[in-house]
Amino acid sequence: GGFCVAIKGAATQQKMINALFTVEDITEVYLGYREIAYKHNDELTRKTGKLVKQVILFDMKGTGLSDMLDKQQAAIHSAVSKICASVYPQLQDAMVLVNAPSWMTMVMAFFKKIMPKRNMDKIRMFSSHKQMWGSDWAKSTLDKAGVPYFIGGDLQEAAFPEGMNGSLYVPAGEDPMEEVTVSNRDST
Repeated sequence: GGFCVAIKGAATQQKMINALFTVEDITEVYLGYREIAYKHNDELTRKTGKLVKQVILFDMKGTGLSDMLDKQQAAIHSAVSKICASVYPQLQDAMVLVNAPSWMTMVMAFFKKIMPKRNMDKIRMFSSHKQMWGSDWAKSTLDKAGVPYFIGGDLQEAAFPEGMNGSLYVPAGEDPMEEVTVSNRDST
């Protein structure tokens, strides 16, 4: 066990996130997540005596080119990657792009210009989850029992923790912020 994160790219609604939160807020969340991953992996490393690293599995099915070229997110990821390269140099084993469309090679060329080389060297790209599972890397690194079904693993949605099963998902076009009306207090 290391820290394995699975992301459904098409469900992230990046434009909504950019509209609701500041760059500083998003950066703080991304850095906070990495701190949580670091603490988890550090605990396992100390317990087992073996260096434990995280893997991010990014399912690109349904992700559009414009989503990947979002300038605000690219700037945030670049800044966070530079910080993490010095603060958490051994945190990440791999960032794995699964179901990557052919245009992703162009996007990777763009990111290669703004991301640290050691971060880029950790990126693996597969056109399907079958291709990923057939790779030597996946065979030696991943356990299908702990990987979600949408990336070819055995973990079914019913086993996801509350809040990680899509129950908090707000469909595109709907207002993600609940409006609450508080009545005036009458002082008489």
